[in-house]
Amino acid sequence: MRRILVIGLLGCWLIALAGCASLGQKAKGFLGISVKEIEDVRDKAIVKIVDYDYDSCYRMVEEELSEMEAYVYTRRKDLIAFYMSRTDTTTAGIFFKEIDKQKTQVEVACPVVDKKEQLAGEIFAALEKQ
Repeated sequence: MRRILVIGLLGCWLIALAGCASLGQKAKGFLGISVKEIEDVRDKAIVKIVDYDYDSCYRMVEEELSEMEAYVYTRRKDLIAFYMSRTDTTTAGIFFKEIDKQKTQVEVACPVVDKKEQLAGEIFAALEKQ
């Protein structure tokens, strides 16, 4: 009898565990650190290839975001995800892709079209200035 109870509880635990497979993404969304929304609009991003090596480009974009007082919540090798400011919680992201040693592709993604265009203008102007 005890064996049947243990097997039944183990089965229920496995079913519950399988149902929680997407719990990690939901928790990130609840905490406000999910990048799913940005990744979903990446195909509509404003793209530009700049004449900088990957590391320099990434660093310059980080500096520009700091000057803009954007609130960065995720840094990955290929992405900086942030809120426009501490009060404007519009999510945005900048994706990076190394083309070659002196060229980097920069993609500005944001679900709000006018914010995306404004942000792309500021980021690309800062990259051209340097």
